[in-house]
Amino acid sequence: MSDQWKDKFEEARKRHEANKNKQVVKKVDGLSRLSHHIPAAPHIPDDVFLRRGGKRTREEATWTCEICKTTVLPKQYVNGFMPGKCPCQIEQERMEEQQRQRMTLWRIQEARIAAAIAQCYNWLGEGWEDEGMAEMTFDNFDESLQPDAFFAASKFASDPYGNFIMWSDTSWGTGKSHLAAAICNHRLKEGDICNFTTAQNLFNAFGMRMDDREGYSDLVIKAGSCDLLVIDDLDKMRQSDYKLSVLFEVINKRYLRRKPTIITTNARVEVLPGDIAGISDYIGRAAASRLTSEMNGGLIVQEMNGEDYRRRKGERRW
Repeated sequence: MSDQWKDKFEEARKRHEANKNKQVVKKVDGLSRLSHHIPAAPHIPDDVFLRRGGKRTREEATWTCEICKTTVLPKQYVNGFMPGKCPCQIEQERMEEQQRQRMTLWRIQEARIAAAIAQCYNWLGEGWEDEGMAEMTFDNFDESLQPDAFFAASKFASDPYGNFIMWSDTSWGTGKSHLAAAICNHRLKEGDICNFTTAQNLFNAFGMRMDDREGYSDLVIKAGSCDLLVIDDLDKMRQSDYKLSVLFEVINKRYLRRKPTIITTNARVEVLPGDIAGISDYIGRAAASRLTSEMNGGLIVQEMNGEDYRRRKGERRW
């Protein structure tokens, strides 16, 4: 490189360094500050500054934490100096914020579960609610009266694959409805959409829709597509070709979607080739055969005879 170019390069370098280090004094809010490499101190309202413990001097705002022994330098504002936070304060605030976030998520989850429970037992509409069933859980079921059924229902609740029938041929309650609702309530907490109804309420709701000249196809769709459907007290339903047709449509939709179904009944149940004695009288043989299909996980049948569960527990309805 020639001497001429070396001189020009050195002059350019010096100008660059001069501009880089140049400080310009400006007036802001009646105060002088240096611009370029020294940023302006921020300003916050005086009442906020005082409420947060702001001080006039750096020395007043500098402090040492008694816990972590850290000397904390303040942050400068136009108003003065704001005490900073030590590492243990920052960590405490971080933990408190995490706790607030967890509580917010918990409240959202609780609200979602409450809405899902309300939908589960009121999906047929006003007047057809199954009251009290939202409180039925595995924790408040007397396992000693039905240990086999309790185990089978608990296992099904953890992995609801296939279909589940609970039956007894007694004239008293044995806890079938309680366990069916307990399964629903467990699955609701897992995020499933569950619909619970008695067979009689199902068709009473359909009948009311027809009397009001309204359709009920939306209810059939809900029954056929929800994650878990419970039809309680199937044997209490009066039989008719119309009801057989509707139940076949619902169960067939669930069969095609591989959705589990729970049925409770006081009719004696016996699984036969392509049929379920005690069930097919109410839903038809075609629908019964779909409940037993291995393509949909097969069928679990649980007998629940024994002591009167209602009398033992002193409850109104089981």
